[in-house]
Amino acid sequence: MIHNITMEEENIFTVQRPASHTDWETYHAIRKKNLFDPIDIVYDPNHPSLKDPKNHHYLFLMNGQIIGTLQLETLLNDTCIIRTLVIQDPYKKKGYGTLLLSLAEEITKEFECRHIHLHSFPNVVAFYEKSGYTRMSFPIDESTYPGTVDLGKVLQN
Repeated sequence: MIHNITMEEENIFTVQRPASHTDWETYHAIRKKNLFDPIDIVYDPNHPSLKDPKNHHYLFLMNGQIIGTLQLETLLNDTCIIRTLVIQDPYKKKGYGTLLLSLAEEITKEFECRHIHLHSFPNVVAFYEKSGYTRMSFPIDESTYPGTVDLGKVLQN
C-alpha cells in the first residue's frame, strides 16, 4: 500500500511500508533517535510489536527521501492508535508532521477505524489539538511514559 500526495509543486510525498532491510534500518534509526533516545529508553529493534499483525509500520518520504515514520495499531473494534509519528530534523516545523497526521487518518479509514487515539508528550499536545484531537480516555488499559496526555479524535466518514 503506497499513498502519494503532492503538497507543494516541487515535492511529492509518499507513505509506504518498509520493504527492504535498508528501509527497516532507517525506520529503526529514526524512531530510536527521535523518540527513544531523548527520554532515555533503550530501543529494541526486535520488539514483538514490530511483528504483531495488528501493528502497521510506514515510512514517510519526500521526493523519495525518508523524512519520517508512522506506526499504527488496529484494535478489534473501530479504533486505531497512533503509536508513533515522527518527522526527522531538519524537516520539523515545516507542516510535514501535519501532512503525515492527515495521511495517518486516511490510512486508518482503510482499516475501517472511526476513532483514533494516541499518547502525546505535553510539548506536542498543541500540534494534535490543531488537527482536532481532544483529551480523551484511552481505549485500552496500559502503562505509559510518565506525563503523557491521552488524546483522541472521531474520524469523519
